[in-house]
Amino acid sequence: MGRMQFVLGRAGTGKTRFCIEAVSRGLRGSPLSGPWQIVLVPEQATYQMERTLATFDEVPGFIRARVVSFVSLAREARADFAPATRRVMLESSRLMVMRQLISRVHGRLRYWRNVPPEEISSSLLRLMGEMVQADLTVDALTETAEALRSGGTDERLLADKLHDIVVLLEEYRELSLVDLEDPAKYLEEYRRLVTQLDWLEGASVYVDGFSGFTGQEYSALAATMERAAATYITLAIDPEKLEARGGLLEWDMFSSVRTTYGRLLEIARTHGLKVDDPVILTDPRSKRFAGRPTLAALEDLLIDPTRPARPMVVEDLEVVRAADRAQEVRLAAARILDLVRERGWRFEEVSVVVRELADYESYIRDVFGEYEIPYFLDVRRPVSRSPVARLILGALGAVVSGYRTASVLRYLKSGLTAASVDQIAQIENYVLAHGIDGLRWHKPWRAKPLLVGPDDVDYEAAALLDLEGLNRQREALIGPLQRLEERLGYDGDDGKKYDVGTLLTALVEFIRDVGADRQLTALCTDLSNDGNEVSIQVHRQMWDRLKEMFIQLNLSFSGEELAARDLLRIIEDSFNELTVGVVPSLMDQVLIGSIERTRHPSVKATFVLGFNEGQFPTTAQEDYMLTEAERARLDWPDLARPANVEEHYAKEQYLAYIALTRASDFLWISVIEHDVRGRAQYPSRYLERIERLTGPTRVQRTGADMLASGRAGTPVTLRSLASAVVEALDVGVHDGREDFWLTLAAGLLEREAGRALLSRYIGVYMGENKPTLSAELAAAVYGSRMTFLQIESFYQCPFQHFSQHGLKVRSRPMFRLEPVDLGQFRHAVMKAVWDQARQADPAERERPQFAEEAVNEAIDQRLAQMPGHVIVSTARNRFILQRMREELTWAFRWQLRNAAMGKLFPKLLEQDFLVELAGSGMQLSGRVDRLDEGTAGDTRWVMVLDYKSGNTRLDFTDWYAGVQIQLPGYMLAVVRLDGPEFAVLRPAAPAAAVYVPLRPAELTGADGLELAELFAASGLVNQDAIDVLIDRERSVGREYGFTLGKNGQPTYVERSGLVNSAEFEAILRHTEKLVRDAATQIAAGNVKVEPYRKRRTSACPNCDYYSVCRFDPQVNRYRHFAAMKKSEVLEALDGDD
Repeated sequence: MGRMQFVLGRAGTGKTRFCIEAVSRGLRGSPLSGPWQIVLVPEQATYQMERTLATFDEVPGFIRARVVSFVSLAREARADFAPATRRVMLESSRLMVMRQLISRVHGRLRYWRNVPPEEISSSLLRLMGEMVQADLTVDALTETAEALRSGGTDERLLADKLHDIVVLLEEYRELSLVDLEDPAKYLEEYRRLVTQLDWLEGASVYVDGFSGFTGQEYSALAATMERAAATYITLAIDPEKLEARGGLLEWDMFSSVRTTYGRLLEIARTHGLKVDDPVILTDPRSKRFAGRPTLAALEDLLIDPTRPARPMVVEDLEVVRAADRAQEVRLAAARILDLVRERGWRFEEVSVVVRELADYESYIRDVFGEYEIPYFLDVRRPVSRSPVARLILGALGAVVSGYRTASVLRYLKSGLTAASVDQIAQIENYVLAHGIDGLRWHKPWRAKPLLVGPDDVDYEAAALLDLEGLNRQREALIGPLQRLEERLGYDGDDGKKYDVGTLLTALVEFIRDVGADRQLTALCTDLSNDGNEVSIQVHRQMWDRLKEMFIQLNLSFSGEELAARDLLRIIEDSFNELTVGVVPSLMDQVLIGSIERTRHPSVKATFVLGFNEGQFPTTAQEDYMLTEAERARLDWPDLARPANVEEHYAKEQYLAYIALTRASDFLWISVIEHDVRGRAQYPSRYLERIERLTGPTRVQRTGADMLASGRAGTPVTLRSLASAVVEALDVGVHDGREDFWLTLAAGLLEREAGRALLSRYIGVYMGENKPTLSAELAAAVYGSRMTFLQIESFYQCPFQHFSQHGLKVRSRPMFRLEPVDLGQFRHAVMKAVWDQARQADPAERERPQFAEEAVNEAIDQRLAQMPGHVIVSTARNRFILQRMREELTWAFRWQLRNAAMGKLFPKLLEQDFLVELAGSGMQLSGRVDRLDEGTAGDTRWVMVLDYKSGNTRLDFTDWYAGVQIQLPGYMLAVVRLDGPEFAVLRPAAPAAAVYVPLRPAELTGADGLELAELFAASGLVNQDAIDVLIDRERSVGREYGFTLGKNGQPTYVERSGLVNSAEFEAILRHTEKLVRDAATQIAAGNVKVEPYRKRRTSACPNCDYYSVCRFDPQVNRYRHFAAMKKSEVLEALDGDD
């Protein structure tokens, strides 16, 4: 008869050490012979326990001790009596099998009959796994379902769920897959084999690290205890609370452990085991927290928050409030370096605990890498992120999608193709700019326009493009995809089914074709040279998992047929299910993991990050497959049941207790104020107990603040010192620390590197982000020619202008056929139709069909110049073109009507110009979309029209500040500046300079407009030229954005663009001044980061260069302009004169 003994104690009392010392005593007497010493721990703790046992001073070596989990214990039993002739099913294979089963029995299901298999297979597999783990038999489920059938509606629904689970379990158990075995059956088989395990006879078993067990684990443990001589089970519990009775309180965190204790006693009695008196380990102060009264007091408070406590002088407990996770990780990393340097600790004696590692992983990788802190992230890596997975999904996705660019690029970017990163980037830039998609991947690429017309080619970029080389790369990279398509026999028919074995064989041949194994080997070699052993482990395991997955898919679907698209979905789902885990190497490193997954060893220092509500504790989650009420109704003791609120928070406090009591010497707890979206985060409810020892905490806001207090917010390097000094002096400290900062600054200035860093940071913190170019360099960069758009860019921000027009930095061009992207196409059409209109007589122009015929002819001629262009390659694009025909017909018809009504008629169309800016040595170039000209009396009037796809209006404040100068600038070029293009028109008076929409206003956001307003122009209109623009008998001026009252005088002048001749002249003078000022500053090398700002709008949000200019609104300055009414702007012009 075996015997059982509990080892009970709170955290830090030495329960694990008790097991290690007992194993050591059992081995010392006879290291080579005698009964086995078996340590049973959770799966994720096996490596740590093996390492602890192997490095224990009193155990020089052993061969009859084993560290096992329930899974590995069952595998060892099977290895002795059932040699591994069948493959263990991967989780992905179990999911695929479950989908097959659901599809097969769909008609027999009751509750889940109408739910697609792919939507419930994963959840049902998890639920069935719970049933198996709870040791529930089909008979028990059937009996319960029948009993519920006679109840009310809720009971009958629950009965239907149980019926469906029974159906699936029966089918699952009867499923006989060749060479595949379900690991869920391991413990069941172990119970059958345990009586034959000779090495278990008389063994001592130590069960450590568990707070509870599943039904199958209870049964397996019972069978093990019957065979073993003695079983010792450690439980983390306050022995004083072992016999607690009554309702649950939030701080009664040992309730689940008490349940486990009671269940094990019941099992011992049922199986006739002798139960020895428990070993009680009572005082953590004599063990883990020896000499650390604060940590001991904290452990007391976590168990019973009603205990009195007062603030203590703490050296071993720190609570830090950080602004966000980025700062939190940076502060923690700095403190880890402090501990290692000052106390001589090793990195392996430090652990970091978080609730969800995914929330912190990127920050930890960046910061710990930057600070050169060795670390191990205890997280399972998804196979879907592996290069081979991206290669397969991209390639198969490209074939079945007809070579959609997104899938092809996924294949190219896998890192396992023959092309370099630069070559792939060049291909990506080209295909995105030219709209390459589908079959165009198979055809030779030609240097087509970047947008939609022959006049839109970027000749400078085209000259740098090696199109011949690009096509060679395209053929080399697409070749393996074409061969894959041939091996699959895929003909584009989504409904056609193929033998699964044939499909998988084709994919394997494709992997060999691209040389993925060679590429992966080369990648691992590079990683090995960099000392990145963890990444090598990950890649190798992922490669092995992928090979195993293909084998199991072949076995699971043996003899079946699938559509290629269905196989793609199955493979993608399989990748999403597969993960790999790695063990930490033996090197000195910080262990980082989540509290629920990682078995953190007893260490000297623990850093608990994200100690906020929602993390410690988390909120309770409802399970909708089998709800809390349904689980409570079933009342099966071994079926996991979502806790009610009190039970949930009791379990959550137990996890917090485990996290906060791992360290023996130092505990760091950090709280964040905001998450990544800026939402406020609140401290954990448990923090109040901690602050009863430490006193209230405050947010560590700046590096200077922490440095001056003696604790650096970042590792103390020349860079961090320089940043902190400049930051403190910029803010202006007046707390008695001025001498500290000045002395530190003087020390930095004595070093050349320190001087350079101070100079750099002064530029950032003092708002001096204002570099300049020499006049010679500016002349070389810009030349002597500029445009009005270039001047607008300069007034938006000098650095933006420098980046775009000096450095010629460009955003990657993207072909998106949207109405707003067809601007130059529309311009070309409007030029063609007005050319035709000028040649036609007035009667012809007034014919109702004239506008429609002219527009259609112009568009058709334009398209004829671009055969096979992507603009006509899809039904969607053709629809957009048809809509554009209608819009341009309406626009042209209305322009013909306006021209016939007034005294002006188009004189120049799409006219390029080059004018001299007298006295500056600069030239202005541009293109006027349309220039109308006419005579009234002795005056020649001209009107500049600028076509727009949207509803653009002239903002007088923006014009006055120089950021909307183009339209008045064109009129300035026409009537005043020196240039041959407009000389024949002079002298001329400005009648108007207006934006003309080529799309009706109702399609650009306005509602309820009359026909005259659908295409209403807006901008500057000379009030003295009203009779030149309109016929007062036929119009009140809405065509040009103003309205005449009954008395014939304009109304609402303030809201319109109406100005008199003198005001128009003043506007042109100020425009010229803006142009000359910009030319002077550009020539002087002004490239300052000084963005324009008006009210809440600025040049920054839509700027392509915002990420590189280093502009910080907290430190740097905007050029502010107050929003002004039109009348205020005109008054300001008088002041300027």
